Amino acid sequence: MRKSIRLVFTAAILAALLSGCADDPVMPSAGFSFNPSSVSMYETVTFTNSSTDADSYMWYFGDGATSTEENPTYAYEAAGSFTVKLVASNADGEDEAEQSIVVADLNNHYVIDGTTYTIDSEMFWYQSGMGGDPYIRLLTTVPGQDNPDLLKLYPNMGLNELPGTYTWDNSDTPPAGTYDVGYTAGYAGMAWDWIGLGKTGSGNLVITEMIEGIYKIEGAMVMSMGNYNDDYEFVETSSGPLTLEYVGAINSLEAK
Repeated sequence: MRKSIRLVFTAAILAALLSGCADDPVMPSAGFSFNPSSVSMYETVTFTNSSTDADSYMWYFGDGATSTEENPTYAYEAAGSFTVKLVASNADGEDEAEQSIVVADLNNHYVIDGTTYTIDSEMFWYQSGMGGDPYIRLLTTVPGQDNPDLLKLYPNMGLNELPGTYTWDNSDTPPAGTYDVGYTAGYAGMAWDWIGLGKTGSGNLVITEMIEGIYKIEGAMVMSMGNYNDDYEFVETSSGPLTLEYVGAINSLEAK
């Protein structure tokens, strides 16, 4: 009898122990990494979740945006230092992990004739009132100069489609674009200080849509430097490379 009581008591203790173990909480542990470690505005950042014992996630990117994806991607639209927080959760609780990410400002510029010009405005589609195909324009303020410089890009091939303008090559691996390029220093209507024209077929620009409505334009062209004579014939005096790096909008078509 005593043996039976002892067995029942032992079994009760084991059951209580096992029941207690089953009820022990399993807390999640939050952790993540991101790539690339250095990023500029509009570049995509990939966040890799390394949390354990979690079944739901809440990301805070530090600029007001959030995500519940396990491994999200994100592009910052402003420069600065941001604190990224991940909250990993399960039925027993939650845990947090934080890291800082520094987003660099845009370095939009072009280099022509050995001089670097900072781009301080957005590009826009332009349609001449005299007709012809639309093209991309950029007007750049130059310190100490009354009128802005004018850069013109006439794309023949590129990435994606810009409605109402060009339908560019949209294959899986499109080639670099071929562009006719124009450049005028001190542009003021039909007057100019000096001018550069693109050599046909020498363009090597690629246009990529970073996020909706934001494009990266980068590459190089060989420019013919010179001016027009009294008969409005272009006279080349030299040639040189023009390189361009731009990330931003290409605004709606304008007729002038």
